[in-house]
Amino acid sequence: MDTDNLLRQHQEMLDLAAKIGAYQSQLEIKNNASAISNLLSQLAGKLKMHLMVEDKFVYPKLAMHSDTQIQKTSQKFSNEMGDLGQAFGDYKTKYLGASKIADNADLFMIDTKSVFAALTKRMDQENHSLYPLLNK
Repeated sequence: MDTDNLLRQHQEMLDLAAKIGAYQSQLEIKNNASAISNLLSQLAGKLKMHLMVEDKFVYPKLAMHSDTQIQKTSQKFSNEMGDLGQAFGDYKTKYLGASKIADNADLFMIDTKSVFAALTKRMDQENHSLYPLLNK
């Protein structure tokens, strides 16, 4: 399976996360809440599409692999993604709209660092530990 598209999607999401994370102060966040909200919506949309691709193509292919260790690894990744997907969904809902971001700029900074660190770690793990299994 060609993983180039999956890796490209990861990079696009990381780029959006970096743009959101570039706002480093409460004042910057308040003054740019509309732009941040737009970026967050783009990130959420890309993540949703990416997860659909993984659910439809990546996990089923690995679940049917002849190597049981690959099957177990795939199942582990799949289970962990549910928790991270829920955390991102809660984050997105909490900051849905510019006013929620601006009104909670201090918490937004903290939550953004936490959620984005988890997403970044997950994408790195997929890039290096999961996607290479698709070619075995």
